[in-house]
Amino acid sequence: VLGVPLDDIVVYAADTDMTPFDTGAYASSTTYISGMAVKRAAEEARRQIVERAALMLDEVPGGIELRDRGAWSTDGRSVTLAEIALHSLHQADQHQIMGTASYV
Repeated sequence: VLGVPLDDIVVYAADTDMTPFDTGAYASSTTYISGMAVKRAAEEARRQIVERAALMLDEVPGGIELRDRGAWSTDGRSVTLAEIALHSLHQADQHQIMGTASYV
């Protein structure tokens, strides 16, 4: 979904000091329910990354491909995910790229 190797993904074992309270998913439903929430959150983060990359590369969002830790335009220009994150935080609207989701 994000165009990065699995090794680049960091999973935090969170508790209610870091995250909202959740009654949890138990037994065999844990992977399905949690996994779908993670997928949706990644898709939301992807949407934000693509929109920011399109702005930076003067491209329509549909012309952006995420791969190799970056965003690529149809004509081969690219920006790294780090550059996209910095641009989002320190230029334009100063927005932190973050995907949140649930699955019930």
